[in-house]
Amino acid sequence: MHFFIPFRNTLSNNRPHRSGLTLGLCGLMAGIVGTVLVTSRQRPSPPAPPVTETQSEARPAEAGSIHLSAAASQTAGIRVETVDRRPLREGLTVPGTVELSPNRLARVTPPAPGKVVRLLVDPGMRVLAGQPLVVLDSVEVAQAHAAVRQAEANILQARAGEQTAQAETAQVQASIPQAQGEIEQAQARQASAEIALQSQRDLAKAGAFAQPPLQAAQAALSTAHSELLQAQTELQAHTLALQRAERLFKLDLIARSVLEQAQFEQVRDKTQVERFQAQMASARQTLEREQRISSEDLLNRQAIQKAEAEVRAAQGDVQRARQGLSRAQQEVRHAQRGAQAAQTLLHGAEDALRTSRANLFALEGTGHVEGNGGLITLSAPISGTVTERSATVGEAAERSATLMVIENLNTVTVEAHVPEKDLARVRLGQNVQITVPAYPNQTFSGVVQSIAGRVDEKTRALAVRCLVENREGRLKPEMFARVTLGISTQKNALSVPVSALEEEGTDRFVYVEAGEGYTRRKVQIGRVTETTAEITAGLKSGEKVVVEGVFVLKSETRKDSLKGDD
Repeated sequence: MHFFIPFRNTLSNNRPHRSGLTLGLCGLMAGIVGTVLVTSRQRPSPPAPPVTETQSEARPAEAGSIHLSAAASQTAGIRVETVDRRPLREGLTVPGTVELSPNRLARVTPPAPGKVVRLLVDPGMRVLAGQPLVVLDSVEVAQAHAAVRQAEANILQARAGEQTAQAETAQVQASIPQAQGEIEQAQARQASAEIALQSQRDLAKAGAFAQPPLQAAQAALSTAHSELLQAQTELQAHTLALQRAERLFKLDLIARSVLEQAQFEQVRDKTQVERFQAQMASARQTLEREQRISSEDLLNRQAIQKAEAEVRAAQGDVQRARQGLSRAQQEVRHAQRGAQAAQTLLHGAEDALRTSRANLFALEGTGHVEGNGGLITLSAPISGTVTERSATVGEAAERSATLMVIENLNTVTVEAHVPEKDLARVRLGQNVQITVPAYPNQTFSGVVQSIAGRVDEKTRALAVRCLVENREGRLKPEMFARVTLGISTQKNALSVPVSALEEEGTDRFVYVEAGEGYTRRKVQIGRVTETTAEITAGLKSGEKVVVEGVFVLKSETRKDSLKGDD
């Protein structure tokens, strides 16, 4: 009776499977193994060759031999390979998924609500960054343009107001020296009048007169009359200027300060006319009085009275000149405040213009269509392929609407799922190789870009994202891939295919060809790749090991062990 123990192999989940050992295996065990092997085991075993010291070190755990003829081995599908030193490529191969890099995807959305008026590209077309894609007509953009134009007009008006305020300030500042000169003249007249009064008093005491009072009265009347005519002429000119200023102010062509200045000058001229009229009336009365005094021989008292009147008039002139200086200083302060207000208004208009232009640029960027206030052109933010276009001509698009989707597949991200036990073999910047079922003979190169900070609690794997070159665009999002990490090459490593290994607990065994049979031998392994295992002890170069059909020999070994127990 023959017993078959199911084969267990935990070396690699990626070891090639031999589908030809299904029905053929059953026929083999019933026919070949059941007859030929039984007969061969009944023959005496040939004497074992002497084992040298070197061979004993290379074969630390030889077991019993299994004898098969060449025909039986061929029927069982057993194939051997010569053990040799060869370059050993090492790497960790795990499953992965192709994904589109987040910075390689762009969704084109309108910066402002609008109506689609023109589409410039079709799905599947390749576009360059900055290439026009769609034209929108937006009311909000048109309003932003109007706001900019209004802000520019406000700037011009504010600048004109500032210039007017500066001119008014300069004008009133020029009146300060004039008022100071009038004060000095009035003070000089006052001093002269006081000297004349003292002289008249002295002459009166001496009984003589320094000057004929009658002539002085006549001269004073003539001077008052001349000053009155001049004041009336200035009043007439300033009245005409005020009328013109009122008309210009009603048309918003001059500032209010200009109108107020004209009104002030007219009032000042009226005051001067009234003063000169009063002076002329006083001079006339003085002349009449002097005439009476002269006829009545009262010149002494008249001269003193006249000198006193002139002193009082000079004092009044000094007081009025000081009041004029005070008014001029007040007007300067008022003009300076007006200039400051004009500057503040100008700065506010400039800020409003900058804000309006920034808002307009945020809405349309560089996509403004000249001559059409509401038209804007949306451009491609990245180079790539238009994979989706949901916009249609005439459609009203909101800010949140995605009009187009652009994808750039020159580089893609492959997310590899690394088992928890292999995390120590992964590091940032590590080179990787990618293969996909669609192109089994092509390898894509990349590097480890990021490593997740948490292990998935269900799969016990860590997501490792790899950046992969994809110039030809063959890798597509959502493709399944095989990711090999930590690729390196070790030369002259003694190795065998992983299919030659048999696992039993923590031990590894191979079947070494020995004459017409095979010997089960324990080996020690080093690094293991997807297809190759390094042998560190138990084999030497030149020996031949079974690489296909190991399951048949393993089953026979187990069967003999069970018979021995019986």
